[in-house]
Amino acid sequence: MTLMTTAHNTDTKKVTLALQGGGAHSAYVWGVLDYLLQQDGVDIVAVSGTSGGAMIAAVLAYGLSLERDARGRRLDDAARRTHARELLDTFWRRVAELGDAYLNPYRFTPNLFHRSWNIDGLPVPVALNALSLITSPYQSWGGPRQNPIAQAIADCIDLDALNRSTTGPALYVCATNVRTSQPKSFSKDEIQIPHLLASACLPMVDRAVCIDGEYYWDGGYVADPALAPLIEHHKQQTRDMVIVGVNPIVMRKTDTPPDTAWKIIDRINEITFNASLIAEIKRIHEVNELLRQVPHDARARQSGGKLHDKEEILLHYIPPHADMASFGVASKSNTALPFLLHLKALGRDVAKKWLAGATDGGGAAHLGTSSDTNLVQLFIDPHRADAPPLPDAVQGVQTVSAG
Repeated sequence: MTLMTTAHNTDTKKVTLALQGGGAHSAYVWGVLDYLLQQDGVDIVAVSGTSGGAMIAAVLAYGLSLERDARGRRLDDAARRTHARELLDTFWRRVAELGDAYLNPYRFTPNLFHRSWNIDGLPVPVALNALSLITSPYQSWGGPRQNPIAQAIADCIDLDALNRSTTGPALYVCATNVRTSQPKSFSKDEIQIPHLLASACLPMVDRAVCIDGEYYWDGGYVADPALAPLIEHHKQQTRDMVIVGVNPIVMRKTDTPPDTAWKIIDRINEITFNASLIAEIKRIHEVNELLRQVPHDARARQSGGKLHDKEEILLHYIPPHADMASFGVASKSNTALPFLLHLKALGRDVAKKWLAGATDGGGAAHLGTSSDTNLVQLFIDPHRADAPPLPDAVQGVQTVSAG
């Protein structure tokens, strides 16, 4: 689906983007954005990301903020979108190269002996998981290690230029304050490499990142992704918020509970990193329900009231591809390029279906008019006896190969 657009075309839909993280699984978000950036008519006014989603959000915001190319020629909207796609491609290929250079032990490609992308239970992940139970990153030989992702970020983003930029989408990156247990959102004008590393800092792998005297861990524990800054700062620009999911939320009713150690760990990981998103969407849904019951003119008269100056937020959810439920938690550290390209292909596949309205998630045709139809059964009340079956894009769609 392509929406016709020009610089002043009223068909252009303004949206905010919220990008969930998930380590290497975040390459799925790369695929979703790669497809969306090829479409005319969707104007991204702000993007929020956590963990791997924070890396993608920063690359995206930088690519869309550039006004001129390397030769000094002014870039139009289409050229900026193309540049953003190229930067995302460069970033993920650098992640794969650095994974090879640093001998990432989780790198894996299916072979005759193990045909699945799911590497849970293989000897190396099992050994590393066991080691993490008795050691910490503060006990590593040689002191703190440099996270290779820092190099990939530096190779793709001029962060000082991003800080100064007044064009392109606003940017928010979330981390968890270790001391207060609260989320902390960093904005476009302050984000540097430590802020991005803090958002993706897994406490059993990396030392907490210190920023202005406070220590931070992965933002996914408290906001994956953070929706509040998008509402607080951009509700006047658009009410449409598009959330890109990475971690499967609802298991099919036909699935049995996890019955192996690794399956249990994987499902706990999914539940943990979805909890904040579910809670935020429920809060937004409750406020939306109240707003529908109170006339706009009555809210306007309630100066200082809880509903004063609030507008209904239209949520749109692009779900993870069904295949991602089978990959397992260990594969979130798999930086092998074939795996990243496979995830990208899955993301493009679902983005195409979403734009066409085939995921029961509304698609671009519903921007500005209504919230997604699958939000209630996924986030609000999945326990209803009369709940409809999950849409095909959530339960299972045909897998496409990475090309």
